[in-house]
Amino acid sequence: MMTPPKHCLNCPVFALSIFHGLDESKLDLIANTKTAVSIKARENVIKQGQKSSDIYCIFSGLTKVYSDDGAKREHIITITGRGDSMGVVSAVDDKNSLTSFEALTDIQACHVPKETIQTLMTDIRFSKSIIEYLLGILYRHINPTRRGARFSVKERMARVLVDFAKRFGEETEAGTQIMVPLSRKELASLAETVNETAVRTLGELKSEGLITTKAHHIYIRDIEKLEALTQAPPEL
Repeated sequence: MMTPPKHCLNCPVFALSIFHGLDESKLDLIANTKTAVSIKARENVIKQGQKSSDIYCIFSGLTKVYSDDGAKREHIITITGRGDSMGVVSAVDDKNSLTSFEALTDIQACHVPKETIQTLMTDIRFSKSIIEYLLGILYRHINPTRRGARFSVKERMARVLVDFAKRFGEETEAGTQIMVPLSRKELASLAETVNETAVRTLGELKSEGLITTKAHHIYIRDIEKLEALTQAPPEL
């Protein structure tokens, strides 16, 4: 597995990261203080309620961002990948993390210590990147609630699958393979439904020829028709 380059300017995911607006002197600071880390699949990087003042920038791999409602029920907020960051909120407000970050696959990342983050926070460009990142998190928190209230389970599942196909899809002879190793329970959480309903909904999409499944993998057969479901008028 490839490891992150020493300097951000040589990184293929640099343009996607929260550090993309910094000048070379600030990037030199990051290069001199960051360390490359390897994280195994299904390992918790940051746990909800834990204080983490450092930031991890993902070079390769996928993470699940979720919150726990106190009754050991997970609410998955989003899936993140190349160029995304972990621990930003805690690093900024120096409080316990509101979410957990779990590796879905093996991950290569850059660990940037809190001392470096504190120095970078004096740069207006970095502060702007942080604000944009936090607004994105706010949208991810609010949008699922609105989806759950306004759209059917089938439409919500279609939205999840289309989003993953566009962000993490790989073209194969069988269709667009979603390269995210999620269980049916995790898919159910993303579509804001229960496991049994999620399995039944996937079965409906399969019988309609929109998807196929093979060895726990999902393939999108007709993304245009699947996307059309996501554009249906909301239920009243």
